[in-house]
Amino acid sequence: MESAARLEALEKMAAFGQLGVGVVHDVKNCLTGIMGFAQVGKRRPDNPEKNRELFVLIEAEAVRCKEMLLRLLELARDHERPMAVVDINAVVEAGTQMFTHRLSMGEVKTEIRLEKDLPPVLAVAAEIHWVLVNLAINALQAMPNGGRVCVSTKKDGSQGVQIDFADNGPGMDEATLGRIFEPFFTTKSADDGTGLGLTMSREIVRAHKGTLSVASKIGVGTTFTIRLPEVSP
Repeated sequence: MESAARLEALEKMAAFGQLGVGVVHDVKNCLTGIMGFAQVGKRRPDNPEKNRELFVLIEAEAVRCKEMLLRLLELARDHERPMAVVDINAVVEAGTQMFTHRLSMGEVKTEIRLEKDLPPVLAVAAEIHWVLVNLAINALQAMPNGGRVCVSTKKDGSQGVQIDFADNGPGMDEATLGRIFEPFFTTKSADDGTGLGLTMSREIVRAHKGTLSVASKIGVGTTFTIRLPEVSP
């Protein structure tokens, strides 16, 4: 029994170490972006409107760094998540505001469709925000020439709520779909990501007793679906 517990602890430490390497890489990419935006701003001090856009991007990248580090700390502490009863529409609206401007800078339009009178769910709002931001970043990278993203909510049968995050990008083939949630699997270059974002997103949704799934078709686009259970009476 003791050896089994020790083995489990060692496996957890190894997995956390791998995750930490990935988070460090992603934070480095964020900081590179922040430095680049700041350097562009320094070269055009007489253009306050453009610099305001740069400040928005700098703030978004800094928030993303902070969220990644907080997620890593929470996993290290292995404590109970501070769940609260939330209105998922309010959570989705707030989360969408965190990336709408960034997508617009890449010529990606954002549309929000919220179904009324959804049942309440138990969630950590900041963590759902993180998942949505990660999906937005993936969509932006998949559509370098612009496109459209639609974030929608609706009732998931009688069991809870459903959040759909759909883009009209190039889509994925069956081989990619089969591996999309694998740790460190990525179709991006080494400088654009580590392949941990979707893995972490799925684990966050699972911790909410929900599911994260994906459907995609080449030439049509990709839809990620988050399902969260309704709060029990």
